[in-house]
Amino acid sequence: MLNHILSLDSQLAAAHGFYQEFLCLISLSDQKLQVTMLKNWIQKAMASGIQELQSNARTFSQWFEAIASSFDHYEGHKLSNAFIEGINNKIKVIKRVSFGIAHSSISEKGFYLFVPAVKLLMVQKS
Repeated sequence: MLNHILSLDSQLAAAHGFYQEFLCLISLSDQKLQVTMLKNWIQKAMASGIQELQSNARTFSQWFEAIASSFDHYEGHKLSNAFIEGINNKIKVIKRVSFGIAHSSISEKGFYLFVPAVKLLMVQKS
């Protein structure tokens, strides 16, 4: 079915090829190879003539260092900021829920209920 759909449009087939190549690139465990493949992917995408791929390639070029550093591994594990992003999301939820509460100490207590794993120093308000 997929082959039939891809045979109907050459640009769609090319875009699917780029997609598959990118999936392969991010699944590798060798950072140097990933960086090399990403550079090649960006060059090929810019030369593809497909506007959406060219837009992606420009964005990847602008953020190349950050993207390349996301391929880093530490003691065999990929580095991730997921834990921090989760904490940030919980803080935003607490702020949204506590909008309009008159006393900030109530929202501070709510913060500690939602984020028990994070130990923060509370600054005494004068």
